Amino acid sequence: MIIALVISCYGLIPVAGALLSRRSWRIFRRRFDDLRLRPILDYGNYSRQEGGVYRFIGGFESVTDGHTLWIRSDSLTIPVALAEAQTYVLPMQEGGLLSGAFDPGEEAPERIRWDRVSTLTEGAKVFVGGALLLHEDRWTFVSTKETPLLVIFYDGSDRSLAVRAIRAGRHRNEYWNSITPYALILGALSLISMAISFLPRP
Repeated sequence: MIIALVISCYGLIPVAGALLSRRSWRIFRRRFDDLRLRPILDYGNYSRQEGGVYRFIGGFESVTDGHTLWIRSDSLTIPVALAEAQTYVLPMQEGGLLSGAFDPGEEAPERIRWDRVSTLTEGAKVFVGGALLLHEDRWTFVSTKETPLLVIFYDGSDRSLAVRAIRAGRHRNEYWNSITPYALILGALSLISMAISFLPRP
């Protein structure tokens, strides 16, 4: 029983968490790769009143109604409906330089709830990719079932965004994931309780 407990809590559960974590970041990288090949939304596209799937890079301006993010570029300000959007914060660059070519980065992007976006610093850079739809008489980036909206907050240059997002989406140690601490605590408590139950025995 003890061997099965140790194998489960210190082996099987962390491995299962690693597989789930690897799958989620693989989906993130695939989605980002697809969106960065989409056309950039500019004033010309916007003025033609054409919907579709676009990418847009701008600066964080404000959050209104608790769920609408406004981002601005040099020529355009666009609302983003945060509800149902996949929202991430990319790790900050150290010293403003890219790491080595095969360095996966120190941290993975942090996925945050959309209602935490208002706590971010005004002026942060934002990458948005997804469907542009007419919403409340205004063209807005909206998350749909077919095209989930991807929102990434980052610092540094726009040219390094693609490389950084792909590198940061790879963990150095995928076996240390959100499930691992709970598995270790559960295993330790179970072993301690079993040891205590054996103390009265000769």
